[in-house]
Amino acid sequence: MQKTRREKIDQIDTLLLKHRERLVSLCIKKTHGDIDEVRDLVQDIMLHACQRRDELPDGESRRERWLFSVARSVMFRHRQRKLRRPSLIKLRDDPVDDTSDEQAASDLMDLAREALDDSEIRVLQLRIEGYTYDEIGAAKGVSGATMRKQMERIIDKIRKYHNIKTD
Repeated sequence: MQKTRREKIDQIDTLLLKHRERLVSLCIKKTHGDIDEVRDLVQDIMLHACQRRDELPDGESRRERWLFSVARSVMFRHRQRKLRRPSLIKLRDDPVDDTSDEQAASDLMDLAREALDDSEIRVLQLRIEGYTYDEIGAAKGVSGATMRKQMERIIDKIRKYHNIKTD
C-alpha cells in the first residue's frame, strides 16, 4: 500500500522529534558550538529529510539510520560549501595585509554598495558566502558559466567606479 505524502511527512516529523537532541548534539560537535550554524544545519536536515520522503524505509532502526545518513550528507555539503568559499578579490593596495576575511568581505561590500544595483550586490554577497557559480545560477535560472561571466562584470564595474587599477 502506497503511503500518502502527508503520512510520510508525519512519519519524518515524528522521527525528527524523537532524535532532535542527538541531531543538535551532532551539529554542535561539527560546528564547534556555533549556534547559528547549528540552527541552519538542523533546518537543512529537516528540509532534506522532507524532500527525500520517498526514500523513507520501513522499520524503526532503518529509519533512524536513514535520518542520520541524511544528516551526514547535509553536514558534508555544508562543510564543502565553507571550504569552497572563494578568496576575496583584493581591490586596493593595502600596505598591511593582515585583514581578516570578514573585514575584507565587509570592505568589498562597502565598495559594491556604491557601484552596483541590488541584484548585482546579492550575487556578490552569495559568492562571498561561499555559494558556487552553479548554485547561484540555479537560483537565478541561468548556467554557472553565465554567473561566472556576470561576476567578472560585477568586479569590473566596481573597479571602474572606484578607479581601481588591476596589475
